[in-house]
Amino acid sequence: MKSLPKNMALTAAVVLAMATTHQTLAGPDRETPRYGGTLNVATVFSGLNALSFKHYNWPWKTNHDALYMDQLIAGDLDLGPRGANINEYVAFDWIPPEHYRGELAESWSLEENPLRLVFNIRHGVYWPDKPGVMERRELVASDITYHFTHMWTSPRRIPTYWDFIKEWKAEDKYTAVAYLNDFNANWGYRIAWGYFSGITPPEVHQLNDNKGSADWRLMNGTGPYKVVDIRPDDVQAYARNDDYWDQEVINGTAHDLPFTDGVTYHIMNDEAAQIAAIRTCRIDILESFRWQFAD
Repeated sequence: MKSLPKNMALTAAVVLAMATTHQTLAGPDRETPRYGGTLNVATVFSGLNALSFKHYNWPWKTNHDALYMDQLIAGDLDLGPRGANINEYVAFDWIPPEHYRGELAESWSLEENPLRLVFNIRHGVYWPDKPGVMERRELVASDITYHFTHMWTSPRRIPTYWDFIKEWKAEDKYTAVAYLNDFNANWGYRIAWGYFSGITPPEVHQLNDNKGSADWRLMNGTGPYKVVDIRPDDVQAYARNDDYWDQEVINGTAHDLPFTDGVTYHIMNDEAAQIAAIRTCRIDILESFRWQFAD
């Protein structure tokens, strides 16, 4: 089954959920979109429950995070099958640099003397209000630099993953700069759109003596959805973030994203339950199944 990923580092679950946002009905002569409804998905990781949301511990769980978090850069779905049809986006961990689009970084450049990556942060992106954690406020460059600097202090970080970076600095309110020890041709995957590139606000990082929290109720992000319910071995539910910054232009009209009211991931370990759920429309998408069930 093919899908249209917004960010090739996201898991298939996020790919399909995000297809309801940036790319849905893009291009000329498309049907006018309708808002509402919940997308129900049994992901390729449908038997894997998110037990920890403590990002300081570097958990590999992008499929659970990326609906409420943004990255610096993403893949441009206007180049996908519903657009220019240049890239089918089936490579799970590769986006050609010429196919990047700005997400939290509206633009970026590689500069020399000194060697550095300069990210121009998008204006008007807001962290939602999270009672007990933070008030609604605009995302700024220092949020980006704090996130990467703080994450690199974790004893559970992946060795060598960001070692090509000397330091991060916020040059002004909307300019985040990564000063480099050396050039890494895979920098996009490492810091901009790949695993562990979702940006967490300082207020969440600073919980529990600067080690963050594993409590999903305290999580916050600038992505298109908010975490609203986590029930182990049952569902992981996300609801529309009304503060989300992005829009989709369809037939010349800009529409606020996302279109769906929510996305629910269903945790199902049993194959028979998965097949029964897709046949009875309990779920809309079953991402992984054996060939014998294709018909």
